[in-house]
Amino acid sequence: MGFDKGTIPNATVVTVSLLAVVGLLLAGATPAAAQSDDPGFAFDDDGGDFGFNSGDDDSDSPGFDFGGGDDAGEPGFSFGGGDDTGGPGFDFGGGDDAGEPGFDFGDGDDGPGFDFGDGDDSPGFDFGDDGDEPDFGGGDDGDDDQPNVTFVPTITGTNSPVTEGETLTVDATIENVGTGDGFQTVTLTVDGQVEDSTQFTLSGGESTDVTFEWQTTAGDAGDRTVSVNTATQDAQTTVTVDSAPSADPANFQVSNLQAPSDATVGDTITVSADVENTGDQQGTQTVAFGVDTDDDGTLETLASKDETLASGASTTVTFDVNTGALSAGTYTHGVSTANDTATAQITLTAPPVEQPPNFQVQTLDTNSPVTEGETLTVDATVANTGDREGTQTVTLSVLGTSADQQVTLAGGASQIVTLSVATETGDAGQYSASVTTENDTASTSVQVNAPDAPANFQLSGTNSNSPVNETETLDVTTTVQNTGQQQGSQTVTLDVAGAQRDSQTVQLAAGTSQDVTLSWTTQSGDAGDYTATVASANDTGTTSVTVNAESEPPAEPIPFTSYVRGDESYLHTGTPNNSRPITYPSCRDGQPQPAEQKPDYLPTPDCITVDGTLFPSNNTWEGDIDFPPARDSVNDTALGTIYFEANFTQVGEAGGTFNRDTGEITLNATIDIGVTIWNIDNAQVGWENRGDPVSQPSCTIPSVSISLSTEKSFQTGSPFPSTSTVSGERLDDNNVAKLVSDDFDVGSANGCGQVYGYISLDNQINAEQGIPAGPGDNEVAYDIEFNPESGN
Repeated sequence: MGFDKGTIPNATVVTVSLLAVVGLLLAGATPAAAQSDDPGFAFDDDGGDFGFNSGDDDSDSPGFDFGGGDDAGEPGFSFGGGDDTGGPGFDFGGGDDAGEPGFDFGDGDDGPGFDFGDGDDSPGFDFGDDGDEPDFGGGDDGDDDQPNVTFVPTITGTNSPVTEGETLTVDATIENVGTGDGFQTVTLTVDGQVEDSTQFTLSGGESTDVTFEWQTTAGDAGDRTVSVNTATQDAQTTVTVDSAPSADPANFQVSNLQAPSDATVGDTITVSADVENTGDQQGTQTVAFGVDTDDDGTLETLASKDETLASGASTTVTFDVNTGALSAGTYTHGVSTANDTATAQITLTAPPVEQPPNFQVQTLDTNSPVTEGETLTVDATVANTGDREGTQTVTLSVLGTSADQQVTLAGGASQIVTLSVATETGDAGQYSASVTTENDTASTSVQVNAPDAPANFQLSGTNSNSPVNETETLDVTTTVQNTGQQQGSQTVTLDVAGAQRDSQTVQLAAGTSQDVTLSWTTQSGDAGDYTATVASANDTGTTSVTVNAESEPPAEPIPFTSYVRGDESYLHTGTPNNSRPITYPSCRDGQPQPAEQKPDYLPTPDCITVDGTLFPSNNTWEGDIDFPPARDSVNDTALGTIYFEANFTQVGEAGGTFNRDTGEITLNATIDIGVTIWNIDNAQVGWENRGDPVSQPSCTIPSVSISLSTEKSFQTGSPFPSTSTVSGERLDDNNVAKLVSDDFDVGSANGCGQVYGYISLDNQINAEQGIPAGPGDNEVAYDIEFNPESGN
C-alpha cells in the first residue's frame, strides 16, 4: 500500500487529506471539454468525468456531482456515479430521504472502500480497489501530476538529549531520486504528532539539507520517536528528552561586610554588607544587624530590614547604628539572613574626659632686627590645648617693658597674637623677648640696631674712549659705589673744558655700586687735550682726554650682526674652586636651542648677539652686545632649592679691533650684572611657576670690564671645559673665531637683602659663584660667528 489509513491520527486529517486530493485533481483538470473517456475534469453540464453543475442521468454523467441533485432527496455534493435512485458512492451532503450518511467512504451501499478510479487507466489515486482495504495510491508510479518524482529523507543528526523546555533540532537531507522536478511538503513528527514542516522544490537528482525544530515543554521527558516524512517516504530515529531539574529555594548569602574596627561610645557607625540570592526562586527575608552584647555567641539584633531578591540578584544593605546603648569594650557584630551570617569585631572606647583650658605658646615670629626708634613686633601663636573655652592674658616682655592682650579661645582653637613695643635711641643691642600665658612661656632673641650711616657715593676707575675725533662722542665711564649704610640717590655729572657736558641720576642701596657712562658729543673746533671730571655729591674722579681735529672720513663702514655660538662658550667665576660655569644654548643662524644647554641650567630665551659696525679704515669696530639672562637651579643653598638669574647689561659701547687680513679680533666691554633670586622651597615648581623673588631689586655684582682676544689663552683648573688650556682661535674659513679673556676681577654681590631675618642673599650668591674672585680666577670664552663682508 502507498498510504496506510492506520497512520492517519484522526478523521480531521483524513478530511484534510481528501480535500488535498480533490485540490490536486482540480489543479490537474483540463480547462476545456474533453473526450468522453478522458479521465480529466469537465466543468460543464454535458458530459465529462467530473461535473460541477447539476448533473443529468446520461450514462456519461460525471462521477462527481457538485450540483444540487435532481430531486429533493439527493445530496448537495455527490462523488458517486449512481443515478437518481441509487445512493452515491461518496456523499458530502446532509443525507437523503432514505437516511444515507452525510459522509460516506463506501463504494456502494456498505463497502468500506473509496474508489476514485476504476482500473489501470484511472487517475493516480485509488481509494480501496479491493472493497475492504483503505489503500491510498492505487497507481504504481506515484503522482500522475508529478511523474518520476520521489523525495527520499535521510536523518543526518540531532542535538539529543535535550532538557524539557529546550529546543530539539533534527538535521535531514532530502533527495529527489526521481528524474522529474517536484514540489512537496516535508514534515517532522514526534510520536506521530506533526511538530514542524517545510516546503521546497527539487529537480531530479537534486538534494537539500533541512533542519527541523521541536520546542519541548514540561511533561515531554522520555525517549521519543521522531520521523521526517515526504509524500512517499519517511526516516525515523529515537531521541531523549531529560526532565528539567527542580528549582532551589531562595538562599540569601552575606558577604563584603564593611564596618569600622573602632569607635567611641555614643558614635553612630555605618555598617554595610552585600546580600545575594543564590537560589533559583525569588524570596523575601529579614536582613539584621546585631551585636553579641553578652558574649554568648548570639548576635542581639539592633536593626533590621526586609529585602526581596529575584534569583541571582544582589543588593547592598546599610545600617546606621548609634552605639550610645553599649559599654566600652570589644564586641562581635555582624549582618545575618535566614541562611548566612558575616561577622567582625569592633572596639568601643569610652568618651574622653573634658580638660580645662590650657594656653600654650607654640611659635614666635618677629620683625627683628629693627632700628632704634622703630617698633619691635612679636607674633605669637597661642593654642588652647584644653577642651573647654577659656580667657587669658598674653604678655610680651622685652627691653624692660611689656605689652599684653586678653585672648579668648575655644577648646582646640589657636590664634596669632600680635604684641608690640617701641624702641628708643640708645636701645641698640640684642635682647630676649618673652611671651607668657597662665600656662606657658616662650622666648626668642631680637636685635635692635643703631641708625645706618647716610649714603656716600665714591667714584673710582674713571676712564674714557679717548682719543676721539671732532663730531664724535667722548664717553667717560666711572664706578659709583655707595659706601654708606643707607640707600641714596645722587646726580653724577661730567665736566669737560669748563662746561657740564652730561649728568645722570644714580640710586644705590647701601654697599652697592654701578658703572656710569657720561657722554660729550664733540663739535668741529673742539679739538684739544682736556681733563674730564666726573663728580658726585661726595667725590670726584678725573681722566685726561683728547679730541682730535676732524679727519677724512674713513672707508665705508660695514654694519654686522653676529652671535655667540654656545658649543664651547661660557662665563666662569671663582676658578678653580667654583665648579658651576654659566653656559649658553647652542645657536645656529642666531636661533637658540635651549634643549642643548649644558646640565643643571635653565633655558635662556635667546643667543648672545653683537650688533655693530666695522670700520675698515683702521680695522676697528664698535657696537652693542645683547646678553640673554643666565639662569640656574641650585639645590644645596641655605634656602634649600633656589632659582638664580643673572642679567648682563652692557655699560657704554663695546668695541675692539678686527683685522680681516690676519683674522685677529678683540672685544672690549664693561658689563653690569643684576641678580634675582627666587626661593622655591625645595619644590620642583618649574621656572614658569617660580613666584615672587626674595632678593631686593638693588641686588647686583659690581661692573666687570672684560677684554677678549683671539690671541690670548689661559690655564684652567676647573672641571669645565675638560682641557686644561683654553686658547683663542682666529677667524676661520667658516667665519668662526674663539675669543678668550684676559685677567679680570669680579667683586662681591651686594644689595640683595636678607630672608628669614638672618640669611644673607649676598653670601648665597658669593658662595654659588665663587666671588669675589681676583685676576686669574675668572674665565670667559666665546665662539663667535662674524662675517663683516656680507654685513651679517
